[in-house]
Amino acid sequence: MEGGRVQIVSRRMVKPDCQTSTRPPEPETVHLTPWDLRRITVDYIQKGVVLPKPPAGAHAVEHLASSFARAVGPFYPLAGRFAVAPGATVDEEAPSPRPSLTISLRCSDEGAEFVHALAPGVTVADITGPLHVIPRVVWSFFPLSGMLGADAVVDPSRPVLAAQVTELADGLVVAMSLNHGAADGTTFWDLFNAWSGISRSGGATNGDISTVPPPPKRWFLDGCPVPIPLPFARVEDIARRFEYPPVQECSLRFSSESVKKLKAKANAEMVTGTATISSLQAVLAHLWRAVCRARGLPPDQETTCALPVGCRTRVKGMPQVYLGNAVAGAVGRTAVGEILGDGRLGWAAWLLNRAVAAADEASVRDELAAWPGNPSFKYAADCGGDPPAAMVVTGSPRFDVYGNDFGWGRPVAVRSGAGNKLDGMVTVYEAGGGTGSMELEVFFDVNNSDIKISGDSRLMGEDIFIDYEALMEDTGNSQPVEEEDISPSSGESMQSNMPAFKTAPSVQVEPSKRAKKNKPPQEPVVTEPELGTAAPDAPAHEPPPQPSHNAPISSSDPPTKQIFNKSGNPEAPSPAKSSDLEVEILKTQFVEPAQPSVLAKCSKEELAPEAQISRRTW
Repeated sequence: MEGGRVQIVSRRMVKPDCQTSTRPPEPETVHLTPWDLRRITVDYIQKGVVLPKPPAGAHAVEHLASSFARAVGPFYPLAGRFAVAPGATVDEEAPSPRPSLTISLRCSDEGAEFVHALAPGVTVADITGPLHVIPRVVWSFFPLSGMLGADAVVDPSRPVLAAQVTELADGLVVAMSLNHGAADGTTFWDLFNAWSGISRSGGATNGDISTVPPPPKRWFLDGCPVPIPLPFARVEDIARRFEYPPVQECSLRFSSESVKKLKAKANAEMVTGTATISSLQAVLAHLWRAVCRARGLPPDQETTCALPVGCRTRVKGMPQVYLGNAVAGAVGRTAVGEILGDGRLGWAAWLLNRAVAAADEASVRDELAAWPGNPSFKYAADCGGDPPAAMVVTGSPRFDVYGNDFGWGRPVAVRSGAGNKLDGMVTVYEAGGGTGSMELEVFFDVNNSDIKISGDSRLMGEDIFIDYEALMEDTGNSQPVEEEDISPSSGESMQSNMPAFKTAPSVQVEPSKRAKKNKPPQEPVVTEPELGTAAPDAPAHEPPPQPSHNAPISSSDPPTKQIFNKSGNPEAPSPAKSSDLEVEILKTQFVEPAQPSVLAKCSKEELAPEAQISRRTW
């Protein structure tokens, strides 16, 4: 990679296309639910795909801007702005016994931000491929980095939704950032899928779109106050700033065959009559055990694994097509010694299975009913512990990621921005390698640079070995890497140089050299949907007997409609060296929102540095 600078060519607000928008003539207000409000304190959801280079003369950026405006039409609340009002009182003439406020989403079509950027010194191979370190420049492909959801409440001029198209030397990165207080990962990928479908169809209003436009109205329990008053005098009192520690980011790709073997092994270790372990539960249990080994935790240390559970199909009366957050949390917890050792994969998976099953409709309704009386919020800092013993899972293999062909080829890779990346965080994606495969992004504290991850040939028959300490000495820089995923389920901090794995057979982690004090972790934070894989009405089973330490170990995509000629995916050269990278804004200019296909343009002579984008500032 010769140069890592990202040049911001233009920024503008895109209004929802009037032909696709269903917004009524008068602006409407969408009141936020407990699911929405509790996530107003976390970073924006930031995901994107790496695409092949569009054909010459395709005018891809203008085309993507226009199709983005059309895609936002049915999702018009996301083009609005947050609004704050004083909380209601019992007696309108009497002052409230304590200060309170309400937060809502005003659907007034201020617009979603659209950013056009250039990274001429970055190639597709620089940020993708096996056994490769993803450079920090990837963070610069995402808009609104460093923003908490509450920032857009404090400053209503800040957008709820933004997209960025970054032109690489031989490819394109299409990315979105969405305020987590407005919607979850399901809505995020519904919108992303709609965008790619409209683009693939040539921008037609009713083109190749499989996403059904969601209704804007939020779902509340009967008896819930609407809007919900929050016991704060100012929105600033809700947010908590958190300095993300540097993390190592690695990408684990589990082939469909590896997933099948893990699932079979986990179920073989279960007693007859217990719940069936899903593919995702088996993979996450395998990783949970590996993370405990990597951290060198003592056997009596409590460890947790938190998963998001989608509620669209779990709660009766809730529309399955829904714009907003609809996610509950499930937490598996146990002592480290109970899930390590031979024959214990099934036990770890069973703990996750039971945690998901416990998040049934009754418990979800109870939590929603209690929240307005005692509001609680998600904070990144709550994921910590000393020693860190939590694993927090986000994302879902059910989201259509690799089907996002914008008209000139399917994605080469999926990437994420800088937000919400913490030690022990895991993001699950579908993998582009076929049915049943999975892709996982995993993050470790950079201070655990002596962690080593190696393949376990007893389980997968393939060996991989990654030495974090040697890697850090070689690069001298901390940066991200990513991975793939598969299995049924639900939708971002400094990173480090971490190569992606060739495959993710079994992953065995050699313990850290450092011993840490035994202190239980705080309750982990779950910020995205929807990884629950057990049916909501799954019957409760007695736990299988815990295995002894000496227990033996049992061992083509459909064609898509295109408007451009396909170009082959770039070849992957050898990994490039990482370097300190900057983002340089060359010009900022707003264009009339009513013309979504027109971008701000300027000549080379006009391009001049105007500002620097830092990691944690707006």
